[in-house]
Amino acid sequence: FKKYYPKLAESLRNKRCDDYEFTILNNLKKGVEQGVYRKEIDVNLVGQFFFTASANLFNSEMIDLQKNYSVEEIELSNLEYHIRAISTPKGLDILEKILKKLN
Repeated sequence: FKKYYPKLAESLRNKRCDDYEFTILNNLKKGVEQGVYRKEIDVNLVGQFFFTASANLFNSEMIDLQKNYSVEEIELSNLEYHIRAISTPKGLDILEKILKKLN
């Protein structure tokens, strides 16, 4: 994509970075304030971990995942993994309730 449409690829990358700032960092800050995410997490570092992991889920090395799992399953598992790592017991209770509704 970058090779054939470099300007569009750059535009999408910039949009993704703006979305990162707005959605991921705001969610982490709000979660810490509400007591659903652990207060000692480094919001910027954890946000970058999640952003990078999410962005790389569908790179060439990860294509094999799509042979056994749907895109939705991969994304949900990544999100659940991330949330479990940063949640307080209160946050885990909320996560479990959400997951039960999905099943």
